[in-house]
Formats: sequence, structure tokens, C-alpha cells
Amino acid sequence: MRKWICGKWKENAAGVKCAVFLLLMMELCLFWSCGRAYAAQERQDGNARNLVITRQLDEEELDTAADPPASWMDEQGTEYRLKDWNVTEIPGKRVSRHVARRMRYDGVEGAERIPESITVREEETGEMAQGLLMMKEMQVLSERWDDSFSVPVTFHAYGAREYELGGLVIDAAEAERADLWGEALLRTLGLLPEAYRLSALEWAGEEYVDETGQICRQATVSGEKLLRDYEAVYEGEVLWQEPSVYELRTEYEPVEETSVFLEPSEERVKETAAPQEAENGPLWYWVRSGFVLTVAAGLLGIAAGAAVLLICWLRQRKRERQEERLPMIEE
Repeated sequence: MRKWICGKWKENAAGVKCAVFLLLMMELCLFWSCGRAYAAQERQDGNARNLVITRQLDEEELDTAADPPASWMDEQGTEYRLKDWNVTEIPGKRVSRHVARRMRYDGVEGAERIPESITVREEETGEMAQGLLMMKEMQVLSERWDDSFSVPVTFHAYGAREYELGGLVIDAAEAERADLWGEALLRTLGLLPEAYRLSALEWAGEEYVDETGQICRQATVSGEKLLRDYEAVYEGEVLWQEPSVYELRTEYEPVEETSVFLEPSEERVKETAAPQEAENGPLWYWVRSGFVLTVAAGLLGIAAGAAVLLICWLRQRKRERQEERLPMIEE
């Protein structure tokens, strides 16, 4: 009999403990839900921050940039009003790119030189680009002899009917024999015999005395010159400054909700001053948000659980005492 009573008591105690455990778990879930709701409320209150919008302007928009929208509404429907704005000039970058130019030079004679480099200027996005290009290759397209070559020279009297120029002495009687003095005269003049051919020498006037007291005589030598047509390729980097851009920065602040009310009388102000202060205080905020009610319900649940535990403990003590008083029954 005693074993049967003890077994029943253990079964009842286990059921009570299970009920108390479930009650405590419900209370924990209640507090967890309350905490999440409060955190969500905090995040919702913190989201209403200032809104900053930036965008680039072109030249046509600079005149209208001084009048940005006075209000703005985001995707969530939150309304903002203009707080501040400014336009900032951002200087353009200095950039470069590779450029190749193909140049043609026609009718170039031996005494002339093809330039080793060229300076280019070109329009790039409305800005002037400039750079130095170096010659990478050159080729001769065609060549021909031209009989329009002539150059004036000044001879100094060397002796009777002889004239000297840079170490070259020409007899007046041999002035028409260009084959005798032609190449030597070209070298004296700094010209290549491969690019020029002298065919005649004509005296220009009689002898005269120059400012140094030397006897001189003017002459003109004529002949042919070799003309070539060239094509040259130049390559290099050109630099230019990108145009400046303008950035409009507008800052908006959230519009606070305001209540429209009639101006109350002095007596009404005195009567409602205290309730309004209480409603605007932090305690009233917690009451309106439901947090106080939730905490109160949680505390009430904890108190109920504690009361159940106390009752179970008292019943257990009572049953133990009754069990001690029962006589031993032999099976």
C-alpha cells in the first residue's frame, strides 16, 4: 500500500513539475517577443535620419541648380524637407592617349631635312590636346630632277683673271666648264653632289672693292636639284585636361509630425498642464508602446508560477507527513 501511495505521489509531482516548466517557457517566449518588438521599434525610430543626395550637373543645369526641390519622399513614403545644399566644382583629370600621325612631305631637296618630331594639337572632348610625336619610320615615295636650282656666290680676286671661294680657285676662262669645278663648288657650299648638279656659272657685274678692301665679284651658279617625296610616321602621347564637373549635394531632414490644435484658455492650460507633461514623459511612452503592459503580464506570470511551486511544495510536505503516520502494511 505504501509503495502504491508513493508511486501516485511521484506521478502527480512529475505532472506538476512539467506544468511549471511549460509555464516558465511561455514566460520566456513572452519576454523574448517583447524584446524583439522593442528592438524593432528602436530601429524604426532610428531610421528617420537625414537624407543626402549627390549628382553631377552639366553646364546647362548650372543655372537651375540654385533651385533644388524643397521636399523629397523616399520609397517608404517618408517625407523630407530641404535642409542644406551646395554645388562643388571638381577639376578634371589630366589624361593622355597614344597618337600616331602619318605625314607627307613633297618636293624635298637635299639641303632640306625631314623633322624628327612634330607637335600636334587636336580637339578632344572640347578641350585642346597637345603632345610631341617622334618619327618612327620614313620612306621615299618618289624622286625627280628639277632644273630650277640656282644660288648666288661671291668670289674674291685671287690673281689675274682668277677668283677664289673657300679654297676653290676658278679661272675666268673656265667659268663655263662646270665639269671641272662643279662638285668642288658644291662641297664648298655644303651641298651633296648626289643631290645637286651644277651646269653653269654667270658673272653678275664687274669687280668691286668691299668694306674690307678686297676685290670681289658676284656670280650665279645654276643647275639641277633632286626632289623627293617622303612619307613619315610619328607616334607619341598627347595630353589634355578633362573638363571640370560640378556636383550638386542636397541634404534633406525628415519632416516631424505636428498636431494642429486651438489655443486653449489659461484655465484650460492649468488643468491640462500636468496630464500633458505626464503623457509626454518617458513613462507615458512606455505605456503607449505596450512595453509596460507586457512586462506586467510577465511579472504576473512569474508570480503565478512561483505560487504554483509553493503550493506543490506544501502539498509534498503534507503528504510526507501523512505517509510517516501511516502504519506499515505487509503484503
